[in-house]
Amino acid sequence: FDPAGTCSIDVTGRGDLGDPGSMQWEGEATLADVSLKPPVGPNRVTGLTGKALFTGTQMETSLFTARIGGSAIQGRFGMPDFRKPEFICQFHTDLLRTADLGLTSPEGEVNLHRVRGQIAFQSEAVHVYRLSFGLGKSRFTVSGDVKDFAGPDITAELVSPHIDSDDVARLMYLEYPKQEGGTAPSGMEVNAALRVDAGTFHGIDFTRLNAELRYVPGTVDVAALEVDCFEGTFKARGTVGIRPDGRHRYEGNISVDGMLLENIQRYLGIQDRTVTGTLSLTGDVSAAGSSAEELKKTAAGTFQVRAEQG
Repeated sequence: FDPAGTCSIDVTGRGDLGDPGSMQWEGEATLADVSLKPPVGPNRVTGLTGKALFTGTQMETSLFTARIGGSAIQGRFGMPDFRKPEFICQFHTDLLRTADLGLTSPEGEVNLHRVRGQIAFQSEAVHVYRLSFGLGKSRFTVSGDVKDFAGPDITAELVSPHIDSDDVARLMYLEYPKQEGGTAPSGMEVNAALRVDAGTFHGIDFTRLNAELRYVPGTVDVAALEVDCFEGTFKARGTVGIRPDGRHRYEGNISVDGMLLENIQRYLGIQDRTVTGTLSLTGDVSAAGSSAEELKKTAAGTFQVRAEQG
């Protein structure tokens, strides 16, 4: 850890030393300009300053300030009951560089804005009561649990007023680098429920997105997805192959109901004719690409199609 700085402790305890959970504590501990290096993950923590107050079987702190690498963070911490170890952290920062957390991405630097969180560190897991942050054009609010920290294994619910698919892809590329003399971590596994009010996917505007997903490095399995776009409803299940060059591959079974052909025509860039009415279809489709143009060129599949009222 290579600690440095000033620590002042004035704490008394009474109780049965054979039963640490029964101990009663009174006093305070003060940290001033403390620095340390976590054994894995984040960059060096510097400027850690604040006061912890001990009362009976509880501990709570004043507002702590610190820097993780180049990211300035403020927060409060507490343990409601020493007999049931749970370290609760409330924190916020205007800018959090994911590189300061030890994460890398082939997309380059990924910076999170307006980060707010309440997280509980338990003996074998981390429970996220709420974690909100902005990235690019998107805003995310996440809750859930993290287990198997080497992985990690994450179960989460994500809600958002607006997301852009490019920002989601940048998050998916984040990973911890291979440690010298060791093996690369297997990468995170995420089981997620998504609830998004509105957003954009490769130039397609959508609303009311609901999805159940499982992500492992390189693949997203879509158990169920439903979203409104082109004034109709789109449903799908399938897989997305994530590629570092951004030319992701999509395969799945889709269902479309009541989409406006005029809106689809405009998106496809068809200008030599006018098409009106509604479109419904079911079938299997595959496509690959990093842009709407590439997806349109590579799309292939077999469908049952119905067009009407136009």
